[in-house]
Amino acid sequence: MDSLIDALTLHGPKVLFFVLVGLIARWGYRWLSTRDERALEEQLREALAAGDHRAAGDLQVRRGLLREASRIYERGGEHARAGRALLKLGEEKAAADAFERAGEHAQAAALFRKLGEPMRAAEQLERSAARADKLLAAECFREAGEHLRAARLLQDAEEYEKAADAFAAVDKLEAFGYSLTMLENAALAVPPEGGRRKELWRRAGEVAQKLGQHEKAAKAFDEAGELARAAGVYENALKQFDMAAALHAELDDAASVERLTLAAGGSERVLARRAERARARGDGALALSLKTELDAATRKLSPEEIVGATALAGPSPLAPGAGVAGPAAAAEPPPTGPEERFELLSELGRGGMGVVHKARDRRLDRLVALKFLPPDLDPGSPLFRMFQREARAAAAHSHPGIVTIYDIGTLDGREFIAMELVEGTTLDEALAAEGPLPPLKALDVFERVLEAVEYAHGKNIIHRDLKPSNLMRTKTGIKVMDFGLAKIVGAKMTGQQTMIAGTPAYMPPEQLTGRTDFRSDLFALGATFYELLTGVLPGLPQRPANLAMGYPSVRDRVPNVPRRLSDVIMRCLDVEPDNRPASATEVLREVREVRIAINAVAQELRAFADASTPMPQKEIIVPPAPSRPKHSPRAFPAASPPAAKGGIVEIVEQRGPRGRDDR
Repeated sequence: MDSLIDALTLHGPKVLFFVLVGLIARWGYRWLSTRDERALEEQLREALAAGDHRAAGDLQVRRGLLREASRIYERGGEHARAGRALLKLGEEKAAADAFERAGEHAQAAALFRKLGEPMRAAEQLERSAARADKLLAAECFREAGEHLRAARLLQDAEEYEKAADAFAAVDKLEAFGYSLTMLENAALAVPPEGGRRKELWRRAGEVAQKLGQHEKAAKAFDEAGELARAAGVYENALKQFDMAAALHAELDDAASVERLTLAAGGSERVLARRAERARARGDGALALSLKTELDAATRKLSPEEIVGATALAGPSPLAPGAGVAGPAAAAEPPPTGPEERFELLSELGRGGMGVVHKARDRRLDRLVALKFLPPDLDPGSPLFRMFQREARAAAAHSHPGIVTIYDIGTLDGREFIAMELVEGTTLDEALAAEGPLPPLKALDVFERVLEAVEYAHGKNIIHRDLKPSNLMRTKTGIKVMDFGLAKIVGAKMTGQQTMIAGTPAYMPPEQLTGRTDFRSDLFALGATFYELLTGVLPGLPQRPANLAMGYPSVRDRVPNVPRRLSDVIMRCLDVEPDNRPASATEVLREVREVRIAINAVAQELRAFADASTPMPQKEIIVPPAPSRPKHSPRAFPAASPPAAKGGIVEIVEQRGPRGRDDR
C-alpha cells in the first residue's frame, strides 16, 4: 500500500498532466474540425439573407444535404440544379419535373421515357431545336399512340417514309392522303439505283388505289416498274386505253396492244404515247422510229369502227392487287368532273369569303365543306391566278390544327374550294354564349392556335384574317380556318396597289396599306387573345387597337391573368411591327412557359396538401367582363373594376414565373 502511495506521489502529477493535455487536444481537434462546418453555416445564412439561392444550394450540396439543396434551388428558380440534386437522391420523377421547369428538355425526356411516360418525353423533345431530338420525339409520340403528332415531326425532318407509316397508323382517310404524299416524297428522295425506290413507288400506288386516286396509282405503279398493274388502272379505272396499250407494248403483250389500240380509236394515239415514253427514258432511237411510224399512219377509223372496237375491248382483268372498286367500278367509271363529283347537301354559312355548303364528294365518298368564292372574282384575272397559287400552297401542307384544303376548281360556273368539313363551335360563338375564357383554359387554346400558325409561317403561308370566328373548337381541339385564302379573296385591284381585305378590328395598321408579313398575323392573334380573355376588343371607344394607344391591358381588365401572358399579348398589339415578337415561335414559347410555371405551382400546392392538413382550394376568379353588344361595330368599354385575386395564377405572380432573362 505504501508503495502504491509512493508511486502516485512520484508519478501522479505527470499522469494528471498528460490527461489534461489529452483532453485539451481532443477539444482542440473537435473545435478545429467543426470550424469549416460553422463557416459553411454562416455562409449559408448570408446567402439566404442576400437571396442568392444558387450559392445557398451549392453550400448545402457541399455539406451533403441534397434534399435541402433541391428545395433551396427550387425556391430560387434554379430548377436544373434542383434536378441534378434530386437525381443524386434517386428521385427520378421529381428530377424530371425539375428539368422540365428548367427547360432542360433532353434530360427531362430521358427520365420521362425511363419512367414509362413517352408522351411527356415526346413533348419535351419536341421543343428542342436539334434534329435528333425531333426524331426521338416522334418515336416517343408513336409509343404513346400519338401517330399524327409523330408524323408531323417526321415530315418536317424530311423523314418521309417514316412519316408515311405514322400517317397510315392514324387510320383516317385524310391521313392516308398525307401518307401517299410522304411516300411520293420518299421515293423522289431515294437514288434511282437499287430496288428501294421502286418499293416506295409500289407502296404509293397501293395507297393511291385505296384512296381512289387512280391517276396517281397508275403513275406510281409505272415508276415502280409494275407495268401490268399500271396498265390495268389506266384501262379499267381511267379508261385511258392509249396509255394502257403503250404499257402493254413495253411488256411485249401483242394481243392486249391490239385490243387496246382499237379501243383507243386507232394507232396514232398509242404511237404518240409510246414515243413520249421512249423520249422520257432517253431512248432516242426508239422514239425516232415510233415518230416515223406515227407520221406514216394515215388510216383513220370511222366512228362506227371506234364504237365497235371499244365494245370488243371490254374490261381486262387487273393485275393482282390492282383496283379496289370491283366489277361495278369497271362498268361505271367514277365521277370525274365537279358536277358529277360533288353533291350539295345544305348551306352552312355566308360571309365576305363567299358561301359555304356541306357537300358529298362522290369520288372519295366523304363529306366536305364546299366554299364558293364571290362572283366578282374573275377566273381570268391575275387576282384569281394569285388565289390559285395561294390555295395550292395551303393545300400542299397539312397540320392537325389547320382545316385541310382538298381541291379547287369550277362548279356550275362558280369557283370553289373543297376543304375538310369541321363540326364544332367557332370561338366568337363560344365567347357570346359562355363569356371570356378562364386563364388556364385560355392558355391551352392559345397554345393550339400558335402551333398551327407557327407551322404555317414555317411554310411561308400568312393567314391575314385571324380572328375568333376563324377558330373552330371541335371535339379534338382547335382548328384554324381559311389559311391561305384571305390574301386574295375580297381584294380589290387599284392600279399597281393591292388592298388586302381583312377584319378591321383585328388588322394591324400596316395591313390597311397592303403591306403584310408574318408579324401582321401576330397582331391579329394579340387582338384575338385579348378578346377571348376579356370579352371585349382591344382599343378605346370608337378607336380600334390599330389606331389607339394607351388603352387598358389584358391584366387591367382581368387582374388574375398572369402578368407575363398579358405582356406578350400587348407586345403583339404594338402598332409598330418591329416592336412585336419576332415570330409565332417566340409567342408560343412564352405561353408554354407561363403554363409550365402554373403547373409547377399547382404541383407544389398538391404536395403541400398531401403533407399537411387539408386546406380549402382557391379558385381563379375571373371578373365579369362587359357584355358584348349584338350589333356592329362593337363598343370598347372602359376597363373593368379590379377583381379579387386568388388561386394558382396569383401565386405565380407573387413567385414568378422567372423569365429567361432572370436566370
